[in-house]
Amino acid sequence: MKLTVSSFVLPLVATLFETAKGDDTYLSRKDLNVPQWNITRYGGVKPSEGYIFVTPYETTSSQPGAYIYDQDGDLVWSGFSYFGGTPFNFQVFNETQFYAWEGSANIRTGHGHGHFSFFDNSYQPIKQLHALEHRLGDIHELNIPKNSSSALIEIFEPTDQYDLSSYGNGTWVNNAIIQDIDLETGELIFEWVSLDHISPAESVLSLESGLAGVGQNSSTAWDVFHFNSVDKNVEGDYLISARHSSTIYKVSGKTGEVLWRYSTNSSLSNFTIIDNSAELEVDPEYLKFGFQHHARFLTETPRGGKEIIKFFDNHAYSHGHTEAGHGSESSSVTSSGKIVELDLTLGTAKVLEIFLPPTDHPLLAKSQGSLQLLQNHHAVINWGSAGSITEYDSHHNPIFHAALDADSDDVQNYRAFKYPRWVGYSPEKIALFKQGSKVYISWNGDTETKKWKLSTQEKEIGVFKRTKFETVIDLPLEFQDISTKSIEVQALSQDGEVLGSLNSAPKEEASPGVLLLGALEEGFQNYFSWRAARTHD
Repeated sequence: MKLTVSSFVLPLVATLFETAKGDDTYLSRKDLNVPQWNITRYGGVKPSEGYIFVTPYETTSSQPGAYIYDQDGDLVWSGFSYFGGTPFNFQVFNETQFYAWEGSANIRTGHGHGHFSFFDNSYQPIKQLHALEHRLGDIHELNIPKNSSSALIEIFEPTDQYDLSSYGNGTWVNNAIIQDIDLETGELIFEWVSLDHISPAESVLSLESGLAGVGQNSSTAWDVFHFNSVDKNVEGDYLISARHSSTIYKVSGKTGEVLWRYSTNSSLSNFTIIDNSAELEVDPEYLKFGFQHHARFLTETPRGGKEIIKFFDNHAYSHGHTEAGHGSESSSVTSSGKIVELDLTLGTAKVLEIFLPPTDHPLLAKSQGSLQLLQNHHAVINWGSAGSITEYDSHHNPIFHAALDADSDDVQNYRAFKYPRWVGYSPEKIALFKQGSKVYISWNGDTETKKWKLSTQEKEIGVFKRTKFETVIDLPLEFQDISTKSIEVQALSQDGEVLGSLNSAPKEEASPGVLLLGALEEGFQNYFSWRAARTHD
């Protein structure tokens, strides 16, 4: 790892940082070609411990898929080939499971047609969730709100049954649809059809511009709204982000009517901006937003006539997912994460928190992105089409930044999530490779092995600490000439329990235990406890 001293000045953070390129060469798993990260650490501050779930694509590795890395950017699990096609929206659910969308993705339009697959923490498929009413689920959303059995998904359905004559020459438009599905019964709880409630006139990308489709057929349908996230509060109302209207909507779960609109680009917005740019120490342009993603409630119910939401503000646009890279050259501002307070009585919007990219990585993500708040008062931003993630400390200072493919500016990643704990039990065989006096051992997806015990039929070779994805062991002199097949391997837990073995008599496998997730419960009390505790760090 190379240590570098830089003249880069980051407020409240020391100017010493180190840059590291991850190692993607695993001799024990030559079938894997894993995207390697280019990591920058700021001020000598360690990132919080945990596991990062990403689905990078357009990488140089030629193996797009679901990946889990640890806090240092070292591989934990390569999910290449576990999903059909390139997965999106990869995240943990119900402590011992994870899910992701899989299907056919169209990078040109930024849509997809498929379903959602659930796996247990032994990486085995356990169920699938499909859109109802003979429809296909889109890549953008599967959100299971906390303490809820609701599964919120999105659908894009081209139709020529809507009169577009007042908007241009096209006849086809994408009808964005929200479905709320009961996870227990599979029944439809609620369906919301955008064109029944919102006029195409709200789009900031006109049909005549052709920037969101020309409407000549189902493949070129005018993508008038391009929904990309939906959330639900305890009152049963929905928060919907529409990228192509640069608007966040609150929708009644009873009537389907739009309760309010939040936009800084439309006269239809129910809120005016409070200019607190001086307090936030940002350009006033940062109080605006556009082409946003990943909007979530941070208040379960309005309190004192106020609601708090968070979202990722792209502040830039490209058609579909066609433009990767940093893309900040022509803009005076960057993309950012935002937490905003909406005063329903006064009709005002106040930016409470803003997360800017590191000043040595000014990023403008033209598509995709996410903002996650962690229990330890840190935050994680995924920069979407810019192919990077950043972790922030409790004072909004970047402490960890990673480009998800060190060898490519074209890598993209829809969303990223970090979890303080993930317990994974590998269904795969322990991998062993011997070269000269060294052996290389790995076990894809396993998180519980802490030591490797090596032996032959006649004699124990030794017990060695597990390090990173692939452990490299120098064999003692008397064992350097033995063959690979004569080496018996046992995977040991911290307490010495045998979790798995190779080249030896079968051992009883450890049963998967209870996963302790510890991810942020994103609700009103937690946001304010997160904020209050942060001030005392």
